[in-house]
Amino acid sequence: CSDDDDDENGIVGTWVFSSITIDVKTSNSTATNIVTADMKEDYKNEDYKDEVWVFTEDGKVQYSYGTDGYEGTYKFEGNKLTIAYNYENDSYEDIYTVSVSDNKLVMYEDDTQYYDKQYLEELGVSDPESVKVEKAVAEINYQRK
Repeated sequence: CSDDDDDENGIVGTWVFSSITIDVKTSNSTATNIVTADMKEDYKNEDYKDEVWVFTEDGKVQYSYGTDGYEGTYKFEGNKLTIAYNYENDSYEDIYTVSVSDNKLVMYEDDTQYYDKQYLEELGVSDPESVKVEKAVAEINYQRK
């Protein structure tokens, strides 16, 4: 058992983007291929290549993407990372499911709920009523710098 301090220290540091893995599971192999292709359009490596996260011991976070970015605060408990920040005069709170090992941080973007029958039909899936999307997750991988 670890306490929150151990968890937060695990994420403290500078993390740079390394890769994206798309993990899709549906009840139909054609639908799996279509959803995977759609997610690969949404999660392109080149769109993330300049991302850098910096987490400090005092609960502050800096996110940068090229010349853009923001500063805020974070809380890391278990596998939930909560980031609160202001961007362009609006306040946001993002909650990520993450895993951290020595030099690897993975942020999971779960898009499963977006792939409803209507969206599957728009994507060209035949008989979308019969397709069950069990999982549509992007794993965004970062390396400790």
